[in-house]
Amino acid sequence: MFKNALDSTLDYHAPIKTFKARSRQNAHISLEIKKHMNVRDKLHRKFLQTRDKKNWEVYKKSRNNVKNKIKEVASKYLTDEVKAHKNDPGSLWKIVNKIIPSKEKERQVYTKDLKIIVGEFNEYFVSVGRSTPEMAPNLAKQNNNRLSNPLSNSKTYPLEQQFNFRPVSCTEV
Repeated sequence: MFKNALDSTLDYHAPIKTFKARSRQNAHISLEIKKHMNVRDKLHRKFLQTRDKKNWEVYKKSRNNVKNKIKEVASKYLTDEVKAHKNDPGSLWKIVNKIIPSKEKERQVYTKDLKIIVGEFNEYFVSVGRSTPEMAPNLAKQNNNRLSNPLSNSKTYPLEQQFNFRPVSCTEV
């Protein structure tokens, strides 16, 4: 009886809480950003207590400010990391794996006909080919690169010297 009474009292006053520990560290978050996050959290608590529209607007502005700072600093951090390890593929892959979440998402189930799916994939990759020349100048400008056209002064090869796919047999493979 004592154990049951103690357990029920503890469950009521000090319930066991579970939480998920973050596996990835955010090395780019500074003390300044943490201070902004604390201010944001205080503003949120103030809004929850008062439910005042002005407090909501102040909190929302602070929240967006913190998000933008984190995005900005994270982008700079990753750019610096990539530049520092640009000649080391192993380190670059470690950086990429830190960025990409490791948690598997649910697989999407396709109930469509396989020919339709293949057609949609084909359309996507064809559209990428069409949109790339339009996006390249803006991307080059953002990254301070100069575009060059390697095909502008390329020579034309005769048809018999050009690459072509041809059917092969199993014995040839």
